[in-house]
Amino acid sequence: MKILSVHFLFFWIPYSLVALPKELDHPLITNSRCLETNQNLFHYVKTIELPNFKNAYNPSIVKRGEEYTLFFRFDEGKEHFLYQKPMGAMTYIGVVDLDAQFEIKSLPYLLDLKSSYCEDPRAISLGGKDYLFFNDLESRNSKNRVMKIAVLDSQTHSIDQIFSLPGGKKSTEKNWTPVVKIGGKQGELFYIYSYDDVSLYRLDMEADLIQPQLVSKLKIGSKYPVKWLKKYGFLRGGAPVFEIDGDYWAFFHSTFKTKTPVSKTYDRRDIFYVMGVMTLKIDTISWIQKIGEYPLLYETAFESKKVRCHDKWIIYPSGCYYDEIDKEFILSVGENDGCMKILKVKLNKLNETMVEVE
Repeated sequence: MKILSVHFLFFWIPYSLVALPKELDHPLITNSRCLETNQNLFHYVKTIELPNFKNAYNPSIVKRGEEYTLFFRFDEGKEHFLYQKPMGAMTYIGVVDLDAQFEIKSLPYLLDLKSSYCEDPRAISLGGKDYLFFNDLESRNSKNRVMKIAVLDSQTHSIDQIFSLPGGKKSTEKNWTPVVKIGGKQGELFYIYSYDDVSLYRLDMEADLIQPQLVSKLKIGSKYPVKWLKKYGFLRGGAPVFEIDGDYWAFFHSTFKTKTPVSKTYDRRDIFYVMGVMTLKIDTISWIQKIGEYPLLYETAFESKKVRCHDKWIIYPSGCYYDEIDKEFILSVGENDGCMKILKVKLNKLNETMVEVE
């Protein structure tokens, strides 16, 4: 009987701890240690559905007193040409207010960002203003993208200014990550350009000319979390970073591809976007200190309907707020490019899932 009981548990554990879709079966996601680590990690999961903006995704959240504001991405499918190149959709960024229980409080609407090709908002709130990072198409090219910042009034959501951010190193710029830095001066805004070298930049938003200034940089080299890279891919940008007691907490994403033989002539290919967490030390030099051993999963992870990403499984951290009183993170994530969810996780529970980077 004991042997039978052990075998029973072995087969039951992977599918009982975190509810995943039946068709999702990849050992990097469904192995028992990954699911055990995630058991009861997120104590709150809520799906946000917006009237008039079905399948909005990649939300970014900021707190407003006891309530919240949510920025989101909305794709309007529309076949057209841009500078003689075919386009499948127009992409916008919208806003909606939520109450303390994350119920919709206001009528959601699209922001006038002077473009029909804005993507992936990352928002933080400082000094009565909301700073909205997003990427936009570069003129006369349907692929190249540049980073921009919109400055909004935090009460009315009216747009004061829109800046193009200099300092890009690639033709397609995405995933620059804003940083909530404790003790920053009024008008100072920080961001991390890339997790490849953990370079921290400062922007003086009160200056006449917005010019990034390098604050801290260190090539990771041997300190890069190689174990994560081999399993789940390179670390890429995600939700805004929060400084807590001198450590910088970052929820990032990475991607990996799989191939599943279906027949002698056909392999099913899937792409996974998974969410991870790490802590950074940033001073005169920077490095990755700790990282979660496994991707972060929650009840109902990956279950939302796929609208446009039929070969992809996506969990994308795009918003974050740290509640200093309850010692917990409130995350807003995009799922399968067509769904928005709010998650809560306690700081101490999250810390238990992490290992030192060697």
